[in-house]
Amino acid sequence: MFRRWSAGILCTAIVLGIVSVFAESSVTEPIAYPTFHCIGLYWSPPGGSPERDVLVRFREKGAEEWRLGLPMRYNPIDDTDEDLADYRGSIVHLQPNTTYEIELTLEGTSQSARCECTTWDEHFPEGEIVRVASRSEPLVISESGTPDAWRVYDGTGAVIDVKHRHDTCITIDASYVIVRGFTLKGAGSESNKSGAPIGAVRIDGGHDIVIEDCDISDWGRLDPERGFGVNMDSAILSRCETLSRLIVQRCRMHHPTYDGSTWYEPVHPTHTRGPQCISLFNTAGRHVIRYNECYSDLEHMYN
Repeated sequence: MFRRWSAGILCTAIVLGIVSVFAESSVTEPIAYPTFHCIGLYWSPPGGSPERDVLVRFREKGAEEWRLGLPMRYNPIDDTDEDLADYRGSIVHLQPNTTYEIELTLEGTSQSARCECTTWDEHFPEGEIVRVASRSEPLVISESGTPDAWRVYDGTGAVIDVKHRHDTCITIDASYVIVRGFTLKGAGSESNKSGAPIGAVRIDGGHDIVIEDCDISDWGRLDPERGFGVNMDSAILSRCETLSRLIVQRCRMHHPTYDGSTWYEPVHPTHTRGPQCISLFNTAGRHVIRYNECYSDLEHMYN
């Protein structure tokens, strides 16, 4: 029997441990954070309360007609990393590389604020292209590109199969890089008996990283005590607190080496444990995970 999912974000196979840290806990001017097709909004107007929503409207810069966004509800979260503003929301279904005018109004008052925000461009300016051949040793990426010339590591047609002799196929500690077209297999050293998760692609540092058109399979190690895969061994992994703007797109992540457990294994109730597709712990956020396929079969299940 075959089980398959195709999704931009697969909740059962992906953990996005994303915590964004901000310097201020209260803002009177709106803050807008874009990605390709959406803009995140934050605002703390004086007089906000549970009885008053913030009304949102927006338009492409220079257009005459305004469009309505979903209202933002009052929801302060005191003394947490999420306490950026009293009101938070998003505008979705936008066009890439487009500047939008945004107007926020506190319901029932004349208080309003405007800002402009430009969504991300889907076309990254490519600089030097490093073509990588097939190999059985991990690829280490430590040289960055620049905002105007992203460094491309092109693995089209290349297979990196470390045959479970190494924990990673690729490690990244660089910014403005594109990792493209690799087939990655065999991550997770059989000699590594620790419980710390491994990643076929492990990101140790950097920001503005694109992983695209890659095929990742056969990753992970066996937990001998449970008889299942080590918990959170992942196709893509990062614990880097400064990692921001990671883009994973058009990749296939499938068939980890070992099976994940169910709620009944070894006894009920036991939380599921095992491999995952993407695990990001305490990173700086603003990631985009889209157009990927995450799938497997009943003998190689996820956490």
